[in-house]
Amino acid sequence: MGFIFSGLFWGSILILIGASIIIKAVFKIDIPVVRIIFALIIIYLGLRLLFPNFRLGENQSNTIMFEKRRINTSGKNNEYNMVFGSGTIDLSDLDPDKNPGQVEVNTVFASSRIILNPEIPFLIRTNTFFADCTYPKGSAAVIGESVVRSPAFNSEDKALLIEVNVVFGSAKIIY
Repeated sequence: MGFIFSGLFWGSILILIGASIIIKAVFKIDIPVVRIIFALIIIYLGLRLLFPNFRLGENQSNTIMFEKRRINTSGKNNEYNMVFGSGTIDLSDLDPDKNPGQVEVNTVFASSRIILNPEIPFLIRTNTFFADCTYPKGSAAVIGESVVRSPAFNSEDKALLIEVNVVFGSAKIIY
């Protein structure tokens, strides 16, 4: 919410309102600035609800937005987001003993590739909503949930839990 209370935000609002008044007086064109600003604030708040770590204008190493990029994991982040873009997330270096036990990958209106090491024990939970999630031995339903285990998975050993959420997009899991 810091962005909404910043000087940059309110300065931009005042400039847009002033420009709207000038355009209306000179060109007789009515631009609904207040409605547009209200809609942008609602979109911003929606993105903040979907992705709590989302900050407008900040370059985040764990978020791909409106671009195509590759993320090599370092084990510091346990949440990776892709929105309106495409990218590859390489989780093959993660070790369940040294890194957080759970990793979350969110793909919204985007295309993602998730690379895993088959020698590391992992359990993948996929949640799809009007989306496609494929992995080497099948694919998830358009709407639903599925569970995939690595060849090295053993319920008694420590394993990496990966949650993949795909909404109006596609995810391809490679191992």
